[in-house]
Amino acid sequence: EPWALFSPKVSLHYGCAHLASLFAWAKSQYTGLSMNETAVVRRSALACYNGGKKGNAPDGPLRNGTYADQVLVRYRRIKDGQ
Repeated sequence: EPWALFSPKVSLHYGCAHLASLFAWAKSQYTGLSMNETAVVRRSALACYNGGKKGNAPDGPLRNGTYADQVLVRYRRIKDGQ
């Protein structure tokens, strides 16, 4: 039922599944990285989550890089207990 997406539990499940698929896509796009591979893939996946894959591929600057950076700043604050 479409109304089920209003449930935080269901919405979170689908949002996480979508983000996981974007991580897999981003990882497939960035081949041959040695340093900071995880950080690059994470930033790309977050940019795609906010605005789609178009314009957020490794062949140029991320269209939604600012969004990704803001999410990563918040993530680090939470991780560090701030």
